[in-house]
Amino acid sequence: MQISSHGINLIREFEGLRTKAYKAHFSEKYYTIGYGHYGPDVKQNDVCTEAYATKLLENDLQAFCKNVERSLNADEIEVNQNQFDALVSFAFNLGVNNLTASTLWEKLKHHDFEGAANQFLRWNKCNGFELPGLTRRREAERKLFLS
Repeated sequence: MQISSHGINLIREFEGLRTKAYKAHFSEKYYTIGYGHYGPDVKQNDVCTEAYATKLLENDLQAFCKNVERSLNADEIEVNQNQFDALVSFAFNLGVNNLTASTLWEKLKHHDFEGAANQFLRWNKCNGFELPGLTRRREAERKLFLS
């Protein structure tokens, strides 16, 4: 599966466009730029255009879609397009490993889609503190997952 425009727009909205490299948290190993592109290829003083940020996002999403789909297939989980989009958004923000090690994923494996949807809301903290932006994102992902 590929992420739909609804999923891409959700990610773009919550990641926001940042044309200068930054660290969202001082403890992060790498810098982030564009629409949440993070990794060793991003250096402290890097800048980008919106067009380049979009290209980075497209490339990143290809990899996330592939990894989420591979995990779904491995665990024989079938989802619809909106559920897939919500899972990719979650994985883009928190990592595929966090997704597949979560209670959310366990509930998916047992076809408890309502229970899985409610698990999105538990992932709204950083260092034990609730972040309003993460709460809004998890609520949006849950809503998309259930639609």
